[in-house]
Amino acid sequence: MRWITVLLAAVLLAGCSWGQPKPPPQPETPPKTPAEVEKVLGARAREVVNHLKSKDVARIAGVIHPEKGVRFSQYGHVNTTSDLVFGPQALKDAWNNKRLYQWGTFDGSGDPINLGVQDYFNRFVYDVDFAAAPQMGWGVSIGKGNTTDNWKEAYPDGVMVEFHFPQIDPKYEGMDWRSLRLVFEKKGSEWMLVGIIHAQWTI
Repeated sequence: MRWITVLLAAVLLAGCSWGQPKPPPQPETPPKTPAEVEKVLGARAREVVNHLKSKDVARIAGVIHPEKGVRFSQYGHVNTTSDLVFGPQALKDAWNNKRLYQWGTFDGSGDPINLGVQDYFNRFVYDVDFAAAPQMGWGVSIGKGNTTDNWKEAYPDGVMVEFHFPQIDPKYEGMDWRSLRLVFEKKGSEWMLVGIIHAQWTI
């Protein structure tokens, strides 16, 4: 009789568990330490920087966040109200047209930055060979200047990878440093590009 009692108790417990809703899946924690960022985003960041180097707009568009698009910031400070944002198709459409866009203002002079998309890329995205950058910042900024570095505030759900040159010409003693910061956010199972920040020494 004892085994029958144990069996009935087990059946009753199992029956109770059938009616209980399953707990919702916990959101995936984004990588935080440099080692975690490199492990998760190392290959993706290098893939994107090579697309930028080759100026392959179809491949660049393919890594842009399909809903949020990608924001372009000329300097280290991200202006979430005025920096231009392009979706994947919008970037492809703008790539070969002759329209001039006002991207912001030049540091120092304050003159408007009126450039076509390809000219902007040559000046404020891939102006040096960032794919060969000697230093990498995995979730942390390396380049430091007078501009407020606010990528974490601008992209609270983002993870940033920085390609950094501490100097270009030795005679400038590091005042000509350059950084390209790529910011990614998770979309489904993929990390998609939401921000391209070109950082350099500013007045």
